[in-house]
This record gives sequence, C-alpha cells and structure tokens, in this order.
Amino acid sequence: MKSAPRRGLVSTTGALLGTALLFGCGNTVRVESSSGAGGVAGAGSGGGAAGTGSEMSPHPCNAVFADCNGDPGDGCEVALMDDGHHCGSCGRDCQGSACVDGICAPDVLASDQYYASRLSLDGARVYWTSADGGIRAIPLAGGDPQEIAGGQDDPWDIAVDGLGVYWTDSGNDRVMALPFGDDLPKTLADAGNPLLLVVRGDHVYFTDTYDKASSDEHVRRVPVAGGATVNVSATLGAWGVAVDASRAYWTDPASDEVWSAPLAGGLPEPMATSVVDPTDIEVDEEAVYVTAIEATYRIPLDGGPPEALVWGAGRGLAVDGERVFVGTADGRILAVPKHGGAALTLSKGDLPPSDIGVSDSHVYWILRDLSGSLLRTPK
Repeated sequence: MKSAPRRGLVSTTGALLGTALLFGCGNTVRVESSSGAGGVAGAGSGGGAAGTGSEMSPHPCNAVFADCNGDPGDGCEVALMDDGHHCGSCGRDCQGSACVDGICAPDVLASDQYYASRLSLDGARVYWTSADGGIRAIPLAGGDPQEIAGGQDDPWDIAVDGLGVYWTDSGNDRVMALPFGDDLPKTLADAGNPLLLVVRGDHVYFTDTYDKASSDEHVRRVPVAGGATVNVSATLGAWGVAVDASRAYWTDPASDEVWSAPLAGGLPEPMATSVVDPTDIEVDEEAVYVTAIEATYRIPLDGGPPEALVWGAGRGLAVDGERVFVGTADGRILAVPKHGGAALTLSKGDLPPSDIGVSDSHVYWILRDLSGSLLRTPK
C-alpha cells in the first residue's frame, strides 16, 4: 500500500495564551496562569469585589470578570471562568456542557476511529475518513456513526456538496465519489497519490502529489458527474487547495510559497513567498488563510504581505463569516477575528487536531491517533 505523505507535528513557537483560574471572593482575587505563576490582584487593579459579605461592590473588569449585560451599575457581573452562558467570553454558551477555566467541555461525537484523518460538513451531517478504509457520517448534533463506504485504501481528504460525498483514496491513487442515494462509490479520477481536495460548482479540485512524467505536483479538476481530468496548474510541491469563483489557490511546502491560477488553467502566480511549510488553506471574498510552521496567516487577494493572525504552528483550519478557527500543536482550538485581534481558546486537549470544520453554531475537529475521535464545541 502506498500511503499519502504525512507531515510530522512541530512544536508551537509562538506565545501561548494563559488560562486564568479564580480563587475566592473577597477583598482580593488570586489569578494564576497556566504556567503556574500566581499573584494577588487587589480591587484597585481589577482583581475583584471590594469589601466583604453583603457589602461587596461590583467586580471591576479583568481577565476573569466581564460586563456581559451592559449595565455599569453592577460592574463586571459575569465570572468568565465558570459561567456556562458566558464561558471565556460574553455570549459563548456551552449549551449544557460544563464551563471549566473559561473553556466549554467538548462533546465527543465518535471515538475509536482508527487514525481518523479529515472531515467535511453539510447542513445535516459530519463526514470523515479513517485509515481503516471507512468513510463515515454522523448527524451534526451527534448520534450513531454510519459507514457510508468501506474497503478504501488509506482515504485521506473528504468534501461534500448537495449531490454527494467525495474523497481522495490515496492508497489506490484515485479520487472517489458517492452520490447521495447510491450504494457504491465510483472512481472520478485516476491520479498519482491524490491528497487534498475541495468541491465547488460542478467540479472537484484536488492536488496530485506524484507524477511519473515530471517532478511537479499538480492542481487538477474533474467534473462531479465524471469525465476528463484537466490540469489547472503545477508547482514543485502542491499540497492544500481552495477555490473561489474564478481561481484556485494552493499551498506548496516544497517551495515555501502560496500560489494561485485561473480555474480554467494557466501558469501559477505567487501570492506569498517565504511562508515556511504551508499546509491547509481556505479562501473568502477578501483573502486566503494559510497554516504554516511559524504562524497562521491572512494573505489579501488584492496583494500585500502575509499577516500573522496566530503565531505558532497551525493544525487544521476553517473560516466562517467573521473568524478563523485554527488548531495548534499543543492541542488548542483557537478562534481569531479575520482581520486580527485577540485569539479565544475554545478547547484544550492533549493532541493537536488533524482537521477542523465549522457549522453555524459549532466547531468540529478530528484527533488522529490509534483511537481517534470526532469532537465539537460551541463557537
């Protein structure tokens, strides 16, 4: 079996956000960072309520108290570290899960998924691949996992649209499709070690990471209904791919560059250089977003240098209308505004995610190991 290339994990190099822990309620509040360094903050420095007992005055705003109701009369009335309706930030509702240290406990939707790899969402279900050869799905809110296809050889990336489910069957050098309502998957394209893919309109776009005829790696497209495979463009090490209405965008860890080309095909045009080991990529109407070893970047479509949104190695990537969601090598799931700002820690675990997806209300992610898991937490 010829497996798709896999990138090793790299330790996060950027500054980590500390988790604040609250102890007591009185003249002072003890705030302790995740590194264990503690201190005592007085009420005058935003530490806690002044006075004792029935004479306690409103909490000033600080890292653990916030004014979520907009009423200055009661100060910062919410303890963000353990309030299930305002967990870590105002308005972040854990929806029944416990809020511990400002983080909602995640829901485990599926476990014992042998080296679960990548995921994709539609309006009803989450779909994912597993190294045991299975393509599975589960309702967005949880339930019993269903195997919709089996017998694949090292399936890796996966995408879904209104017509069906698509994935790269890397061990068999194929791009596969399972139209909704069909029982058996079909081969869309034969390729040389296809890796990541995305579906848009009437085509599936994928990176082909092995070509016997050249040293290049290609971005290719194939109709969702089947047909001829066409080269969009090629660079030395095409990896992750995203598309919008007119162009394809891809990462190239072999050259440390991010590229684009017209969907109809053409020469690659560099968008950013010296982006060390870029992997995942997403696009919206303003920019592409890329994970790399040093940071997760925003690269404007109209030109300009990459803008670091989160420092440290990114692991998994998703975007919605307002924020970028990225995993870190130390097991966190972060949300950061698209134009930059403070990152909010949504979850913290022992393993980095392999892939991330978002719905209107939740973030979903895959943990890739011997007993892999699919998890979610409110956005």
